[in-house]
Amino acid sequence: MKKLMLLIAAVFFTCLLSQAAQAKDWTVPAVTLNAHVPAATQVVAVVKKIVDNVETTPIDVTNGVLDFNKAGALSFDTKNGIYTSNVYYQIYLSPVQADGITPGAGVTIQSVTITYDAANEIKPTGQIKGLGDHAILTVERQQGGVDPTTKQPYKPTADLTYNMKRLKAYAGTVVTLEPADLTLGKFFRFDVGICTKKDAQGNDQDCDVFTNNDASGDYSGQLTLTATSQ
Repeated sequence: MKKLMLLIAAVFFTCLLSQAAQAKDWTVPAVTLNAHVPAATQVVAVVKKIVDNVETTPIDVTNGVLDFNKAGALSFDTKNGIYTSNVYYQIYLSPVQADGITPGAGVTIQSVTITYDAANEIKPTGQIKGLGDHAILTVERQQGGVDPTTKQPYKPTADLTYNMKRLKAYAGTVVTLEPADLTLGKFFRFDVGICTKKDAQGNDQDCDVFTNNDASGDYSGQLTLTATSQ
């Protein structure tokens, strides 16, 4: 009796294996996938204020003023004998929707024309050099997304030709993103700050520092960025 039971179990197991080996296709209902990318209708400047190398939230620049002062004036660096600022600005040209805030797509900025109006800058009476000589601008190319190696956002790459140059060097200067840059989703970033002669990494800046030999008073000038899309 015991042998018979083992035989039946063996036959039943064989049947199960036989059934599993028989392949069959099952039709699954198709699903529709939807996604919508909103359209941009204009380009605006998105400005981030960097204070003591710490990024703040984007600031409202509807009044068109970027202030480098701390408590109303530049700070004096006693070690180097120059007037400096703990503030600099990152400017992005962002395609947005009709509300002027919400990002949008469909507008590819291929080139930007940079112009500083050195002829009409404001400076104290008798002062020869204004912010056109005492402030700098660096053109950077930023790639969107995350670096798969570092798992962090891609770091911007400074333009070797337009790296830390005095503002008045930009007089209708055109910078361009190549097709390969656009394919990678790159976009421009413009860093503007007061001249210190060297950056945090010790690289030379093409500018003149503020010293006690400069006239006291207010300095201002107008920087214009004009975006051209494809």
